[in-house]
Amino acid sequence: MKYSRLIISLVAVLFIGACSDSSDFDFEKARQEAEEAAAQTPGATFEAKFDPGNQIIPFPNNLLLLGSEDGTINISVDDETNYADPQVALNALDGFSTTAPISTTFSQAIDPASVILGDTVRVFEVSASAEGAVTGVVGELNQTQIAATVTGETGNTLVLLPLQPLKESSTYMVVLTNGIKNTADPASIADKSVSYYLISGDTPLTTGAAQALEPLRQLTATYHAAANANGVPANNIVLSWTFTTQSISPILQAVYDASDAGTIAVSPTGVPSSELNPALQGASLIHFGSLTVPYYQTAPTDDNPQQAVNGFWKAANGGFLTRFNPQPVATSEQTIPLLLSTPAGDAPGAGWPVVIFQHGITQDRSNMLALADGMAAAGLAVIAIDLPMHGVAPDSPLNAANEQFAPFGATERTFGLDLINNDSRAAGGDGVTDPSGTHFYNLSNLLNARDNLRQAASDLMTLRKSIGNVDAVPLDADTVGFIGHSLGGITGTTFLAFDDQVGPASLAMPGVGLARLLAGSASFGPIINAGLADQGAPEGSVEYESFLTVAQTVIDSGDPVNFSTTAAGKHPVHLMEVVGGSGGSLSDQVIPNAINTAPLSGTEPMIRLMGLDPVISTTGNGSAPVSGAVRFISGDHGSILNPAADALVTVEMQTQVAKFMASRGTLIEVNDTSVIDIGE
Repeated sequence: MKYSRLIISLVAVLFIGACSDSSDFDFEKARQEAEEAAAQTPGATFEAKFDPGNQIIPFPNNLLLLGSEDGTINISVDDETNYADPQVALNALDGFSTTAPISTTFSQAIDPASVILGDTVRVFEVSASAEGAVTGVVGELNQTQIAATVTGETGNTLVLLPLQPLKESSTYMVVLTNGIKNTADPASIADKSVSYYLISGDTPLTTGAAQALEPLRQLTATYHAAANANGVPANNIVLSWTFTTQSISPILQAVYDASDAGTIAVSPTGVPSSELNPALQGASLIHFGSLTVPYYQTAPTDDNPQQAVNGFWKAANGGFLTRFNPQPVATSEQTIPLLLSTPAGDAPGAGWPVVIFQHGITQDRSNMLALADGMAAAGLAVIAIDLPMHGVAPDSPLNAANEQFAPFGATERTFGLDLINNDSRAAGGDGVTDPSGTHFYNLSNLLNARDNLRQAASDLMTLRKSIGNVDAVPLDADTVGFIGHSLGGITGTTFLAFDDQVGPASLAMPGVGLARLLAGSASFGPIINAGLADQGAPEGSVEYESFLTVAQTVIDSGDPVNFSTTAAGKHPVHLMEVVGGSGGSLSDQVIPNAINTAPLSGTEPMIRLMGLDPVISTTGNGSAPVSGAVRFISGDHGSILNPAADALVTVEMQTQVAKFMASRGTLIEVNDTSVIDIGE
């Protein structure tokens, strides 16, 4: 990747020359004319930088949408088919991030004390015309919605950090005033750049090269008029710009509306769990089966295995999916393996209540065996499929190629891919199938990574709608819960935002804000950061921050950061987090609790977005839905399944989940307060 060309600027972004229809516009000549026009005005050394001719504009910015024919971002790129280039990936979006940082730069270091939201920095939600002119102010963002700060190696970058996701498909206007000061000279105030001076005047640009900028001057005049109507004198404005957020929900809503119930084929006779894992008690019976799902990603072929990691969701005409064109087209149907556990006994008249289980990153459906006996003791069946690009290893007796699955024609969705060396992680096969989940978080193709997230939600939609079509085993399709671990809780939250046929949800160690979550993970961060450093983007550099901003922008519509609030509004939610602290126990080393520089990344932001209160004792009376977050002071990321870190934590987690599911989300039962944070 050409990180030097990543346009998400903490310093500069490419300006696409879309100020007018003329590709011959001489911006430098226009700027010189502006300098001559401003010759009588003392030049400022401390200014808000805006110089499109030298590729310096704030980001995100609606100037990058000008000239678009389909409503998507319109950045000039060398090869518009090279989706490994983050710039090209951005061009597939119909707007900008709802959660990523918003940034602009000044010519010198900024006094942080002078950066005051609601005073020197104003952020408005606005209405706008199709041409981009601001037509009115909808409202102003406050300190609970967005934060203003100063960053950068020299302290000259002003960054706005959303504290809650911005509205999708909405336009925002940022206005900076001359109250922003310089650290070197507290008496100084910010001024306009010459370029901004040119487009912010009241006089139409009708002569010379400058007249090509008249459309941009007219747009800027609407920004100033709207700001002035809301208490910001135009003379005080040193920089203003607008940006429009991308659509988040229309594509997955279209998928949900189009998803149909399929047939779940399962073996009528189950195998005692103890036969598959001697450590289990055999309280549950394990059935093998399959489900056919629409596959909007692209499956590999012998001739082109790379298309599995290079493809992404597209519309019927092969175009990008946008709010104007939201329906993706399935490229194939995939028959995927599943496991179903049922209690070893007679089913109730309506059939066994069911819990959907979704495993975590690099794991597989067989993780459900760790929960099967405990759920069976509570009278619950568990059904599990693999996440996209995941599956059981070829040498496992539970692999779909083995005889138990022979009647079902299922295929592991690792697809037998061999694209990397499993020891060195270097590109190039080694004759061994790449491990489960290797290609899910595909940072070499961000659109593919986004759509793996969306495919996971789509699969769960199909699974949920299909539970009533199991003939071999009696299941109660009207009584369904959800358990998601790690990535399963991440993708499951997105699913839960659309599906209201599921009841309670237990989310074990999930998180939001995935780009910076992964970079800040003690487990994944070093790998990701080393890879970025090898590409010229070392941690802390402008290029590094740029890539993370690009990545978050691209994956926004698959990230539960944008779906957590809706999901919690539809379902009782029991969320578990490992915060550590007992006897030297560490906090979660896979999904960080929180990241200081990223207020919308980690588990704690998810808890906040869901509005979950802390659970320190048994909550609920078994009659009304309850929600809450349980923070564990011991254990680790895998404790919901594995007792190795702390057996007491595993017992408590699994007991809480079983009781929450069995009570239909009306009871979070705390039995062992020694392993949870009770606030003392």
